Amino acid sequence: MKLREIDARSWLIKYVKAKHNLPNYDKELRFAKSVNYIDENADVTETGRLLFEFSHCPRQGGVNSGKHSWTLGGVQ
Repeated sequence: MKLREIDARSWLIKYVKAKHNLPNYDKELRFAKSVNYIDENADVTETGRLLFEFSHCPRQGGVNSGKHSWTLGGVQ
């Protein structure tokens, strides 16, 4: 397993917890599986990979070239 996939899975679980205010790891994991971020083997799916990469890659020009920092939730 690649380190980037481990980072992605960890980030996805933390994202689910923060976004949906889930109380424990089991619920976070079940939710991440239910929305297809990770599969039944806890491997990152294509959907999860895209969400992780979108949230971690700098944007070229446009929205992220100015003073604002963009996240999945909007402007910071």
